[in-house]
Amino acid sequence: MPPNSSYRPAEPPDSPNDSDSDLDLDIQELDPATTSQRGSAQARHARDTGESRSPRIALRNLRMGGLRRGNRSRGYGELGQDRDGAADDSQSLLGGGHRRSTSQSADGSRASGDDAPLLSGRSQPRSRRRSSAQEGLGRLAALGSSLKLGSFMGGSGAPGSVKDDSGEAEEEEDDPSAARHIAVGSLQSTKFPPNLISNAKYTALSFLPVTLYNEFSFFFNMYFLLVALSQAIPALRIGYLTTYVAPLAFVLMITMGKEAYDDIERRRRDNEANAEAYTVLRFDEPGRALAPGLRPHKRLKSESTKRRGKKLVKTADRLSDIREEEERMEGDGPRLLETEINSLTKILCALTLALSVILVALLGFENTEENRWYIKIMRYLVLFSTIVPISLRVNLDMGKSAYSWFIHRDSGIPGTVVRTSTIPEDLGRIEYLLSDKTGTLTQNEMEMKKIHVGTVSYANEAMDEVVAYVKQGFHIQSTVDPASQKMLITPSSTFASTASVGTTRTRREIGSRVRDVVLALALCHNVTPTTEEEDGKTITSYQASSPDEIAIVRWTESVGLRLVHRDRTGMILEYAETGRPTVQVRILDVFPFTSEGKRMGIIVQFYETKQSSPPDLSSGQIWFYQKGADTVMTSIVAENDWLDEETANMAREGLRTLVVGRRRLSYEQCVAVLERDLELLGVTGVEDKLQKDVKPSLELLRNAGVKIWMLTGDKVETARCVAVSSRLVARGQYIYTVSKLKRKDNAQDHLDFLRSKTDACLLVDGESLLLFLTHFRIEFISVAVQLPTVVACRCSPTQKAEVATLIKEYTKKRVCCIGDGGNDVSMIQAADVGVGIVGKEGRQASLAADFSIEQFHYLTKLLVWHGRNSYKRSAKLAQFVIHRGLIIAVCQTMYSIAIKFEPQGLYKDWLLVGYATVYTAFPVLSLVLDKDVDENLANLYPELYKELTSGRSLSYRTFLIWVLVSVYQGCVIQGLSQILTEVHGPRMVAVSYTVLVLNELLMVAMEITTWHPVMIVSIVGTFMMFAASIPFLGDYFELEFLLTL
Repeated sequence: MPPNSSYRPAEPPDSPNDSDSDLDLDIQELDPATTSQRGSAQARHARDTGESRSPRIALRNLRMGGLRRGNRSRGYGELGQDRDGAADDSQSLLGGGHRRSTSQSADGSRASGDDAPLLSGRSQPRSRRRSSAQEGLGRLAALGSSLKLGSFMGGSGAPGSVKDDSGEAEEEEDDPSAARHIAVGSLQSTKFPPNLISNAKYTALSFLPVTLYNEFSFFFNMYFLLVALSQAIPALRIGYLTTYVAPLAFVLMITMGKEAYDDIERRRRDNEANAEAYTVLRFDEPGRALAPGLRPHKRLKSESTKRRGKKLVKTADRLSDIREEEERMEGDGPRLLETEINSLTKILCALTLALSVILVALLGFENTEENRWYIKIMRYLVLFSTIVPISLRVNLDMGKSAYSWFIHRDSGIPGTVVRTSTIPEDLGRIEYLLSDKTGTLTQNEMEMKKIHVGTVSYANEAMDEVVAYVKQGFHIQSTVDPASQKMLITPSSTFASTASVGTTRTRREIGSRVRDVVLALALCHNVTPTTEEEDGKTITSYQASSPDEIAIVRWTESVGLRLVHRDRTGMILEYAETGRPTVQVRILDVFPFTSEGKRMGIIVQFYETKQSSPPDLSSGQIWFYQKGADTVMTSIVAENDWLDEETANMAREGLRTLVVGRRRLSYEQCVAVLERDLELLGVTGVEDKLQKDVKPSLELLRNAGVKIWMLTGDKVETARCVAVSSRLVARGQYIYTVSKLKRKDNAQDHLDFLRSKTDACLLVDGESLLLFLTHFRIEFISVAVQLPTVVACRCSPTQKAEVATLIKEYTKKRVCCIGDGGNDVSMIQAADVGVGIVGKEGRQASLAADFSIEQFHYLTKLLVWHGRNSYKRSAKLAQFVIHRGLIIAVCQTMYSIAIKFEPQGLYKDWLLVGYATVYTAFPVLSLVLDKDVDENLANLYPELYKELTSGRSLSYRTFLIWVLVSVYQGCVIQGLSQILTEVHGPRMVAVSYTVLVLNELLMVAMEITTWHPVMIVSIVGTFMMFAASIPFLGDYFELEFLLTL
């Protein structure tokens, strides 16, 4: 039962913050005066006489513990009145007392290595606090509620020593460095940061300079800024300055508008968070405080009438949590598609320079006073600047915004939020998926699915029979007899069978076993019920350190036995159908679950009748219940012939197994070994429900070529169960387990085996993973990335992030990480694409991720559909923009050759600006709506996604094809225009330009696979706009000639 981060964690015993369920610390009781006034007469007598309330127990028997003797005859009403004070007062003594030797005795005759008291009662009080704590010890001894089984709980404390928070509190009081001076309610002269959230990047004054600086940091924008500035030099001037300034200004306006919109949205979200209501605590006027009597420097008393869970008051230093923190985060650099496009852009720049030099070289670098050869090269660089597409980046950014909008508006994945709109294309190139388990692959909702009681198993519809047995075992018939109305159920109560179930001896035995195991599960836990009123109805919820515990208690409620009350002293169970209390127990000790012990236990004493005082310890029914992993319980329970087989069967079904046992104790047996020959009651199977459609989603992603790793903090057995049940591990796939690896030579042997078994699934724990990453980093990752599946359990958040980073650095592939909790944030931030699931563990992962989704199976649509479309659309859009600039450069080259290599412009002023903006921008941008396959087809054939990982949609091969197409079309268009009309004159420009625009519109139409109404409107509307603008192009065209065509 590993603790889960969404529940209150159970702390290991004897830790500095340990606070057992029977030894909680009340701040009120730290006051010696208050505590001493509440002491009983018997306790004061014990303090004055120095009578020892703690029997001496040999250290070798500390595993067994011991009940406190003394004051057994005290009435429960008196004890119940002082119960809280007694337990809590004892904590004050233990905190200081543990510094003294536990081997100290009254007569000094016992050796320290042999016998030692669990709680020493002979220490002379040094202060009033010591006296009141000693008084609490006397009362605690009478209650018999201080069993300590150090070896059972796997605590770090030494045997025989008892630690407590109050000891550290006293040490801190003596430590000058721990002193703090805080002025409450007085005026502060120092200005402190406001309690506001601000994620805005810009202010009204910084927006313009910062955005301009950022934009001109890009090569594209700086290149065209230099080209535009060159037009201020008469020797380099080709046309009007606006010809080159207008496209740059258009690009900057679009980009700055997007930045402004994003920053406004960030401010809007900040304002929503900052506008949440809060309460201001003021002391300047009477009645303004939360409590009318609360004033500065006044002591605050904290207490509660209920004991919930393990802790009520935490004395940790909270002031250290209030701090101002400033962090600087470095980005990962360009994304994969941008990197590929940048490499192609460098080729285009080299092509521009080469073409300019070649044209000048064909004239032999002619150098005259009027025409210097280097001036011609620079003029050619300006003419061929269209080869480097200035609008490429803004088109891609607008496309990314469109992809993000598509994802956000997709009804098939409701609630999906795109927090980073710059990386949708990376969703189409994912090759490694690193996933958390709890809350990601599973719902983090445990449900008890099966129980075995030795001869029969119950699951699904068979649970109705368990309900019938529970009714027989715990339903108390209503009678008029007052004595019968006070009767309660105990383990020794006779099981009465009814005719509806059967009266055979076998049926009675099975019914009795079912009753016993249900009772054990209803008592052996650390669950606390809480009730709330909502719409006039009472709603009961449960709090525990593990979701497994809650699942089991909910199951006992579903079969008829409900937990209605629990505090430090005891529990009450009622029969759910009648709501009548049927079982009441007194808690003598609780042994919480630890990762070392892998089990938890509880010692309880049963009430036989409803009464205010508990039965006598020497005569009442005392039972020890225990449950835990089968690996440790096998050696504890009595011999049997079915435990191993049944636990193996449940494990194959993907269930988390727990073995339940009990043992009845006498008072004398409380000082004997507990964990011996427990009666085996049954085995439970708890299922961590998988997320919806997890199995088909993992299979689809695996067929799409994505290698899936599961990184979890759970134990090996749980990780294996979920990997099998979720089909993360294929049927029949061999699981190679590496755990508790400590030697480097053994690690090398494991790696050698995995090199020859590349079809196996690797299951490795955190300890072994640390050894691999420390000493065999490259060897391990080189082997692991070849495996189809890797499951890493007991992983820390740092290890998760380290694995993600290592895969990225070694493979140079795209890595996606998905998780739902705060422990997944570092892994998500280390990934190329981070996906957070909004779950029960909060929104930390969701807020830190690039994409936020609500269920795991949404990821398949995010990758296989949206990711694939985004990448293919951006690849096609980028190559069309490059083609649009190349073809006009080819036309310019043909024209320059025809006019004897003179660097004169073919298309000037508005023609050049209009071609890149008005006449081709919208049809080319409409390609972001295209899709080559249907969504159902993409899910049916996930291999289509696998094709993208090779980068075939945008590669040097496709780039070369588009270059050849541009050269061919440009030569044909310009060559025929020069042949059909004279080279010099507006007729040739009119024919060439008109055919160039129509060619681009036809190219867009030919590349469309699935037509969208917006595409039709953009193409038809652009053509009509061009036709309508011809009368206004008289300065460039010969209109009469065009009308004759």
